[in-house]
Amino acid sequence: MIPSKCIFFQRLFCIIYLVAGITPLHAQRNYAVSAIPLACLPAANAVVRFADTRYTLEGPGKAVFSKTIAVTVLNESGKNHATLIQPENKFIKIKTMQGRLYSASGLLVRTSSKSDIQEQSLSDRQEFVDVKLKGLIMEYPSYPFTVEYTLEYSMEAFFLAPSFTIQHLAESVESATFTLAFPKIIALNGRCPKVLLNLRRQAKATYKSGPGKLPSCPPFPNEVFTPFFDDSYIEIEIAPEQVLLDKSSGNFSNWLEVGRFFYDLNKDRDQLSPQMQKQVADLTASLTTPQDKIKVLYRYLQEQTRYVSIQVGVGGWQTFDAQFVEEKKYGDCKALTNFMKAMLKSAGITAHQALVYAGEEGAPELSEDLPLPQFNHVILYIPEVDYWLGMHQPRFSG
Repeated sequence: MIPSKCIFFQRLFCIIYLVAGITPLHAQRNYAVSAIPLACLPAANAVVRFADTRYTLEGPGKAVFSKTIAVTVLNESGKNHATLIQPENKFIKIKTMQGRLYSASGLLVRTSSKSDIQEQSLSDRQEFVDVKLKGLIMEYPSYPFTVEYTLEYSMEAFFLAPSFTIQHLAESVESATFTLAFPKIIALNGRCPKVLLNLRRQAKATYKSGPGKLPSCPPFPNEVFTPFFDDSYIEIEIAPEQVLLDKSSGNFSNWLEVGRFFYDLNKDRDQLSPQMQKQVADLTASLTTPQDKIKVLYRYLQEQTRYVSIQVGVGGWQTFDAQFVEEKKYGDCKALTNFMKAMLKSAGITAHQALVYAGEEGAPELSEDLPLPQFNHVILYIPEVDYWLGMHQPRFSG
């Protein structure tokens, strides 16, 4: 998936340097803990010694991501940095996953092998997904120690670029670079509230981001109820305007187009069989108010169907049609919501599916200017009575 040399050199790289001091990419790095600036240590559980992230968009729905990062784990609270986890599915294929472990003095202790990579499926009794988690854990018996990870994977048929966390809470950053490359046919939007990031049109129809620098490397403390999703204190978000999901293409230049894309992806899937339409009519025949009709159909849904998530390929975003749920008596949040919508439609009540983010950990911040559809759940809105109906609270995504 790496572009040919001729195409590669036609692209303009966009580089953001995020630190007080920049380390040359090919210089000999000193991972000794004694080399960490003292200003980076207070309130830190870990220190990013070096991070080089590269994201190459080859066209709509095609990209390559690579990252090398070295983190010194200072204490038990920072041990999560000793683990590298990457999901893999039909659209994401891992090409490289390797780790190196260094002692407190900066000496190389060991290099990972393929047998160190652990694999776990996300499927269980309620969910069947084609996502596998691959993990690599490099641990040392005493603190502090340093881990260095190299990760590369290709992506096909996607609409969300990965976000790039530059600094987490309770984490210092010594040196980090982010490089974005994309051809002139691709339009991108991006933001990073604490770092200058302007994607702008340049001469010859190429694009470039301006350089930005962090004011300092010390950590922001990890306190209770801090308003940072996933403990990401500084994060770069990239939103491509031209998107491709399986065989469905779209334009994500604004939220209206995002809504249109998901509407088209799921339209005409709310048709019930004649037998089911008659059953809806029988259930609601003696009822006069929309509230009573909604109540009886919602109870029918609860009693006659169950939640089972089947998300393979595009199935994570495109619902099974209503007749599938009618016949099988199960579905995920999209399918059950769509089936409920179909029953309401048959009863003369209009309803709309709504994409939301659900979970106890909170939700990522949405921006009016940057259309990033970071949703994991679908519920139903009934405007006639201002009702919101939920079908399931997902553990990962619905």
